[in-house]
Amino acid sequence: MAFDHIELDKDTSSLLTQLSQMLYNSNANANPGGRIEALHGIERQGLRLVGASYQRMVFLLPDEHLPDSNIKKAVVKFPTEDRGIHQSQEEIEVWNSASVDVKSYLLPLVDYDIEGYWVVMPYADRIESSWDIKDGRLLGLENALGVDEQRELRQVENWGDWRGNDYLLDYGSYVLTYLD
Repeated sequence: MAFDHIELDKDTSSLLTQLSQMLYNSNANANPGGRIEALHGIERQGLRLVGASYQRMVFLLPDEHLPDSNIKKAVVKFPTEDRGIHQSQEEIEVWNSASVDVKSYLLPLVDYDIEGYWVVMPYADRIESSWDIKDGRLLGLENALGVDEQRELRQVENWGDWRGNDYLLDYGSYVLTYLD
């Protein structure tokens, strides 16, 4: 499926950068109270925490921040440390340099901060079991990348269902390695 980049409005982009930097700085200062304060500030803007890893936190983006487009529900990924910024930058690079074939397996980027402070993607339901990845999507991506049984690609938590198809939700260095 082809997907065009959608640009968020300037106010939303500025807000996401401000919230992301607030969260990032709370971790950089090793201040647990600052982290809680940052999370409350994010929640006050209507974003709801829906996932987290060591490097990034994922929030549901309120509908009023989405442009009038075919995306009805989206998430924003905020880094909590330097590795999270790097991971976001890698996702941006993968999305911008991947072939149409490879992109057909990646959850699209709706918009992003070029410095990696945030990336916005459509909301996708998590897949519970690797047996639930549909229609050979995993093998299709491995074939498109020219790899066999890539461990990172086979982690079910990296896949989600969007619009009735399965997409890789988190992609970065392990996909970037195989791009031409």
